[in-house]
Amino acid sequence: MSIKIKQQKLLSATELKKQQQAKKLKQSADQIKSDVPKLSQQTSSKSKVALLKLLFLALVTVIGFLSPKPSLIIYEKSGLVAKSIYWPGIFNLEQVILDSNLKVTLDNKEENIFFCHSISNISGCQKYRIIKKEGVLSALTHLTLD
Repeated sequence: MSIKIKQQKLLSATELKKQQQAKKLKQSADQIKSDVPKLSQQTSSKSKVALLKLLFLALVTVIGFLSPKPSLIIYEKSGLVAKSIYWPGIFNLEQVILDSNLKVTLDNKEENIFFCHSISNISGCQKYRIIKKEGVLSALTHLTLD
């Protein structure tokens, strides 16, 4: 029993060129297919970074809206008028008038502000009448100009 050998034909020049072009097309198609996942990975990582930046900006904006803001308070007692920047307390921080070391208590209902040496002893407090309250921009201009 003998094994039959298949005869092979030699390719002509035109057939050889066609076969080589077909191989090149397959290789370029394979490269394009492999490049598509890389491009999608790059765009997905860029979109994740953009999403993180957007979330961080939204968080900072929400904190900015919820946090207490300084205000300019104009108050008087016995004809003496003064302007001070008032910063309301947040969490465990106390209310503060920036140009005073005294403890501050603000009474919004009766439009009064109290300056005390200690919160426990109310008898040592000075009571001032609030003439006007202004917002953040006027507090910043007062801080920069004075």
